[in-house]
Amino acid sequence: MKRSAIVLSVWIAALCTPTTQAADNVKISRASLLTQPCFSCHGTNGNSTGIPIPSLAGQTEAALSVSLLAFKKGERPATLMTRIAKGYSDEDLQLIANYLATEAKPTH
Repeated sequence: MKRSAIVLSVWIAALCTPTTQAADNVKISRASLLTQPCFSCHGTNGNSTGIPIPSLAGQTEAALSVSLLAFKKGERPATLMTRIAKGYSDEDLQLIANYLATEAKPTH
């Protein structure tokens, strides 16, 4: 049980650091880690394949930031995004918006 607690603590600490060192010695940014869950619904690298779920890739940082903060504050109605956005700090949402605007590239 102690070992599990130690492993969990190390894992959490790794997620909370500004960058994490991956096994192949590539730095993974905090923004990249925070953004990964988005791709479950919004498609690989933010390129959605479905009509009801918009692509995030190719949107501006300002547009993404406004949308994410509106979801968090309940000012933009949504089934899931309102609940998801409330789990992030405003700073985290800004990191996500910046990452998606600069790293995610539209495929269509």
